[in-house]
Amino acid sequence: MGTLTAFTCPECNGALSRLKEGSIARFRCHTGHAFTISALLSEVSETVEGQLWQAMRGLEESNLLLVEIGKHFKEIGRAGDGEVFLRRAKEVKERAQIVHDSVLSQKLISADLEIR
Repeated sequence: MGTLTAFTCPECNGALSRLKEGSIARFRCHTGHAFTISALLSEVSETVEGQLWQAMRGLEESNLLLVEIGKHFKEIGRAGDGEVFLRRAKEVKERAQIVHDSVLSQKLISADLEIR
């Protein structure tokens, strides 16, 4: 049914087929989830945005933990080891900022397509 595409269903991750109904293109997976082009873009954008937020939260939590470990090592007299963890925390914080900026850019994509 339809032409197999390289896209996956945002609901179940199954392969999507492209169906043409006159001038309208639709996508459907093997379990029956169906999307118009704009709905598919919106769903994919929301999924990516959610994953980016999750990655950012994970990086921020890693940063906090690395800072905590760095402080702990300094408190117990292992300042050199503490500095290693604090440098690593700074690197992770910079990566979190990059992901944060990507999240804000990604939000714009979901609103870009208006099918007329």
